[in-house]
Amino acid sequence: ARGKHVSLEIGHVAPELMRTSFLGDERRLQQCLNNGISNAIKFTEAGGKVLLNARVQHAPASGQPTSAADAEPAPAAADEPNPGTSAATSRVVIEVVDTGMGLSPPELQALNQDLKAFTQVGKGQLQGR
Repeated sequence: ARGKHVSLEIGHVAPELMRTSFLGDERRLQQCLNNGISNAIKFTEAGGKVLLNARVQHAPASGQPTSAADAEPAPAAADEPNPGTSAATSRVVIEVVDTGMGLSPPELQALNQDLKAFTQVGKGQLQGR
């Protein structure tokens, strides 16, 4: 980011993330973060900005988590789970936001369809700019 003159910043990180343990695949998480941040930097023009946010998305008591795309960001002071939610099915939502060219709505939908499988979107000829 420094060499390309792109600002890389940590934005809002929910305070509850600092004191809660989550079960997941550390290697896969690192891979996703590296890919997301690296693509954001790659497709952001010099002088642009890449911002990383993290929050907890609580599942309703029914156990069915709401879609990350539909969820409202947690307020900065959200220290306790929302009433009627289940901590056992809460998710960490990590957002990489940038001032780059962005993805089209169908590309974003493709990324959010199946979070278990690798999905590549966009045009290959744009890679390596």
